[in-house]
Amino acid sequence: IRTKPGSDSMGFGTDSLSIDRRREMLHIFEAGYYLLTGQPVPIKFVATLHTDSDYETIEVERGRTPGTTNGLCCITTETKMEMPINAERSISKVLGTMGHEAGHGRHRLLTVPESYAGISQTIREAVGITFGTAMVRTIGEYTGIEHINMETEYPTATVFESFWKRWGSNLDNSKKPHDRARVLLWISILKDPSLVHLKYEIESAGYLSAQSLLLLTDHFGNMTAEQSNDYINKYLTPENMAAIKDFAKIKMSSRTTTNLSDSLIDSNWEAWRVP
Repeated sequence: IRTKPGSDSMGFGTDSLSIDRRREMLHIFEAGYYLLTGQPVPIKFVATLHTDSDYETIEVERGRTPGTTNGLCCITTETKMEMPINAERSISKVLGTMGHEAGHGRHRLLTVPESYAGISQTIREAVGITFGTAMVRTIGEYTGIEHINMETEYPTATVFESFWKRWGSNLDNSKKPHDRARVLLWISILKDPSLVHLKYEIESAGYLSAQSLLLLTDHFGNMTAEQSNDYINKYLTPENMAAIKDFAKIKMSSRTTTNLSDSLIDSNWEAWRVP
């Protein structure tokens, strides 16, 4: 949100902002949400962008360890659902975080509260991850800015193996829903018969379009608590993970570029990892 990140965390205060881009980021977020869903951001759902120290204060108030999150969903009152975001990150990171948390907010609004509480945390994170990436790809498709390929100094096959090892170690750990959800996305597309159309798309294109990711978001988001837990038990297995590894590795590791121009995923690895 400013040209010299870090001054606030060094104790100089928010008056040290050199250029404040929060208004522009909110406009981009609102436009991306509309282009993706065909609907404006719900009035009740409010995104707020914060400096490092202000956001850390919110983390402490919410019982989180400072510096361990980039965004939260949601601080809920009778009139609004506030989504606080740490905006002292690169634009691609802030945008990805806003999209992810918006996915959670949209899921909450479209689900009966009593049912949402029982939905598998892994399914909830699958919703956030797919919706956040769908927003990034929507904006990338609209603007022509890079949103699929990652420019990296490391061999992407090596990067993939590092991620895959971590995901595998957390496959049965319910306290690591983000990693479990990342595996589930790939397994679902390749093993769930109702998603065979997405399998054909990624086989031919190498990745899913924003609208296809929105369909995947709603595939998970429409599950009841019972359905979500049954789905996890059926599909999120070591056998399925092993069976899809080669396919996922080929698709992920092929998404590279040597173009050093602007990118919507230069510091947003999540959008690169999603099918």
